[in-house]
Amino acid sequence: HLDNVEVKLIPKHCTSILQPLDIGIIKPFRQNFRRLLSEHQDQNPPRRTTGISDYIKRAWNLVPEFSIYI
Repeated sequence: HLDNVEVKLIPKHCTSILQPLDIGIIKPFRQNFRRLLSEHQDQNPPRRTTGISDYIKRAWNLVPEFSIYI
């Protein structure tokens, strides 16, 4: 039993309010990265993907700048 702990319920669907980094930056980055990688795989024969850092850089550059500065 802990006297100094207060349990609070968090309403559903509050990610955009409680975790803006997840919604504003990480989600678009991840979507961009997956799209770029998928496009690469569609246009090239199956093999190990090299130069992954290029896809990371390109995906990051596609994240809207206003998301980063808010």
